[in-house]
Amino acid sequence: MKKLILKEKFSFKKPFRITDENGTELYQIESNMLGTKVSIVDMNGQEVALIEPKGVVSFRFVLTVEGDEPIIIKHKQGLVKSQYEIECQGIEVIGDFWGLNFAIVRNGEKIGAIKNRLGRYEIEVNQETCEFVVLATVVAITYINTANAGVIGGIAGGAAAGAR
Repeated sequence: MKKLILKEKFSFKKPFRITDENGTELYQIESNMLGTKVSIVDMNGQEVALIEPKGVVSFRFVLTVEGDEPIIIKHKQGLVKSQYEIECQGIEVIGDFWGLNFAIVRNGEKIGAIKNRLGRYEIEVNQETCEFVVLATVVAITYINTANAGVIGGIAGGAAAGAR
């Protein structure tokens, strides 16, 4: 199992970094000026995943990870909490999305998870071949939650306004 650490508060107005347990920087999360695209870039500057809205006013987001089929996340705002549907063969997300404590399961096997540890986020990757899928899913759900909380505009567009 590999552990990735995010110590910074999630912000998509400025890039932030994800490290390993030893503090070595592995990835940077960046968004464009309007917040309509989020890229996960390795420390060599190579984009490993891209998160974009599907449509102008969107409740659907496409995660593109090199070497994997596109993942579509549908966000549904419930009365009490958000729900997410994943459109990708065999991927499911289970847990507390707002508290950022959830597992990512593919074909019944846990491939990763995120745990909120007093403002420090631990991202577990159980299958090395799924590292970018796990990371992109965590970032996408966090991004949607942040947009819906009104912290940022852009990617969720009307979804953020409609959910408030």
